[in-house]
Amino acid sequence: MDTAFPGRNVAIVCTTATIFPMNGDATTQLTCYDGGCVSKSVVCDGHNDCEDGTDEIDCEPTPPIKSLTRCGQGQFECNDGICIADYKHCNGIVDCHDESDETDCNPDICSTDEFSCDGQCFEMQASCNGIPDCTDGSDEQNCIVCNGDAFHTICNQYEWQCRNGFCINKDFVCDHSADCVDGSDEQDCAYEENPTDPCHEDEIYCDGRCVEDYRRCDGHEDCSDGMDEQGCPAPSLPIEKCEELQCPDGTCLRHSQRCDGRRDCADEYDEQNCPCRSNEFTCGDGLCIPNYRVCDKRADCADRSDERNCT
Repeated sequence: MDTAFPGRNVAIVCTTATIFPMNGDATTQLTCYDGGCVSKSVVCDGHNDCEDGTDEIDCEPTPPIKSLTRCGQGQFECNDGICIADYKHCNGIVDCHDESDETDCNPDICSTDEFSCDGQCFEMQASCNGIPDCTDGSDEQNCIVCNGDAFHTICNQYEWQCRNGFCINKDFVCDHSADCVDGSDEQDCAYEENPTDPCHEDEIYCDGRCVEDYRRCDGHEDCSDGMDEQGCPAPSLPIEKCEELQCPDGTCLRHSQRCDGRRDCADEYDEQNCPCRSNEFTCGDGLCIPNYRVCDKRADCADRSDERNCT
């Protein structure tokens, strides 16, 4: 509907936008090219309030709004919304596609308990600890040295100090395993030869403990090096007394029970070295698995042959 304003030189067409006559307040209103007036508060708000779009011309591009919950704790959000680990922010290496992780960085601004190198801040305790963290090794230069070549670090009564200043548990010294980076905890050690056998006559000694003698040659390794199963006589099979097949323990079974998928011998002797059935897959080591487990993106064969040549 056209509405004429007496004594004014424009006719205003009312629309859904808030439009005012030309004599509006210039300090709070914008004059559209078509003569209408809109509040300056709606200028460049991403919505055309002037019919000709005057209020959205020459506007600065709106920066992308970052999500407040997109990235988790310990992560930095790039301007394009990608999340990266916090330590990659301002580390001198571009990880965000828009390079926002290396924008406005000042590598020299570190807290009072930190030092800066390679564009990163490190805790002071990482300085002079015997391990270079800076590429130029500056964190291990001009260090205070005391007690020979040991860094100035005080270990407590339960600890032992390595040559590079680190403290380790006293129990770790001369235990046949290097716990200091420089290996100083295993130097000049008076290692004992094989300890005196503390076991009884009916026991064997291994792994620092006594194992009952009846466990020797029982087919199961009780010692980590398998010494309890070494030098054992070959097992003797019982005299065959069965008409068809016989288990190692003397149990009799029929030929039809061999490789039928059911254990008839206590030690599964009747199901060993059996060919796979039509609904099974034969692994490279001879193991049988159901066909439905083949190419299911999960290796069931020890040699992973069930996941090869899959399409």
